[in-house]
Amino acid sequence: MRNTIPSYLFFLLMGFLIPTVFLSACSTSEKDLNRKYSTRYFSLSLPQNYVLDESQKKDEDDECEMIFRDRETYKSEGWSFWFSITTKKQTAAEYRRQMLNFIDLKKYSMRNLPVIPVGGKDFIMYTPVASQGESLFYRDEASGLSVWIESSPRALFLAEILESIKFTFPDLGLKDPNFPWNRDPVKVKTSIDHIGNCEFEVKQYFFVDRIISSGGKNLGAVDAAYHVAASRSYLYTYDAGRDELTAYRIHGDKLDLDTSAKVEGDFYSLKVPFRMDPGYVEVYAPCDNGLFLVEHLGGEEKYTLLPLFGSVGVHPYENMVLTYHENTMQVYKQNLVPEEEYLDYSDWSFILHLPSFIPEISDLIYVTQNYIIMQSPITLGDTIYYDAHVFDLDGNYLMTLEGKNGYAYDFCEVNGHILGLYNYPARIVMWDKQGKLEGQLDQERLFGFEFPENDDQPVSMCCVATNPLEVGQTELMMLITHYVYGVPEVYAFRIIATTGKD
Repeated sequence: MRNTIPSYLFFLLMGFLIPTVFLSACSTSEKDLNRKYSTRYFSLSLPQNYVLDESQKKDEDDECEMIFRDRETYKSEGWSFWFSITTKKQTAAEYRRQMLNFIDLKKYSMRNLPVIPVGGKDFIMYTPVASQGESLFYRDEASGLSVWIESSPRALFLAEILESIKFTFPDLGLKDPNFPWNRDPVKVKTSIDHIGNCEFEVKQYFFVDRIISSGGKNLGAVDAAYHVAASRSYLYTYDAGRDELTAYRIHGDKLDLDTSAKVEGDFYSLKVPFRMDPGYVEVYAPCDNGLFLVEHLGGEEKYTLLPLFGSVGVHPYENMVLTYHENTMQVYKQNLVPEEEYLDYSDWSFILHLPSFIPEISDLIYVTQNYIIMQSPITLGDTIYYDAHVFDLDGNYLMTLEGKNGYAYDFCEVNGHILGLYNYPARIVMWDKQGKLEGQLDQERLFGFEFPENDDQPVSMCCVATNPLEVGQTELMMLITHYVYGVPEVYAFRIIATTGKD
């Protein structure tokens, strides 16, 4: 990167970070950089008040690190002064995943971020946490090394230390791959797979305006794949962090951004008009932690109910809405009266009959064509599993689905068989009408996307069923946030599940 800040401005910046009261309290001898240190990738000098933390020193091919602590100066002030420098071999994916939380990688790739010169390299300056001072970052592609320089907020003599740093990076001829916005999206061939006699056809859809998180303040592409609803005409995503509903028009295999609206604050219903079609979508908030949609296309008499977020489930083909209220730990049944645009609470004495062996249920509720499904946690050793309990539409207990799984993100139904969506890794699990486990398809079989091992930010998926295409057939829309060389992008898929006769 080119040097965009002259040296004198750099020293002004550093001077701003070093209170004059501390500088004036130090003698000239204390400012002398008389302690010299080096590793195979860098060298530097520090004044005598800094002491190397030998317990954290590293000088290896894969990583070099030194941390210095000011243990001798101004103990009475109670401040902890420190300075550290780290060089680490990383793939492009590894450093990008790490820096997504701190800087906008798109601006970084376009060289649109201010830089600070250190040792002949242009470092990006950022603030990782409020309790820490400014941090500096540099990526040396030819060697595959990432470099971080960090310090406490009131570290002494920071400008002098930075001026002393020299780097010795090997040129291995390496080059980082292009960022996703400079590449075509990953394309997945239409495929067919099976669980028992149920066929799953998987076809990729494409966002006209790609959803890629470049990081920093724009971090949030992952959220687009958590709360999703879909009709035959529109795909909806809800970003709970930003309280934002976004509607995409489905045409062919394209998802075209139609409209986006804030749904924050206290409201009972909120009308959001479409831009590409006559009609609108209405957002209902029947409880403190739940939203559902009513899509109006082709006149008031034609509408579709869609669950969206939280403790709300809606019947896919009727006007029934179920909500779970945490304060009463009770499920309430309501009916939508669309011509009057309100929910009828006349049947809110609905009781979910829990058998005595079910100690508690979670707050999320799912409604399919024939079932109500809720989950409860079970601890086995150090692992927490969730049992999925199935009720009929009158609230009578039918069965508990076989097997021990994590927490399901959604349930739907195809010809009486139950499909559950699970994460970590993402997968579809299928049970028969008696609750017997029939099998599962993981994300690699569905989409060709592997699940990275030991990943603390795994991919996310969500699905909802649209209207049945024909008897024994259900269409799903599923989103998955997939990291391409360390940068998350949201991918969309349509899955048609077809069952034969039992």
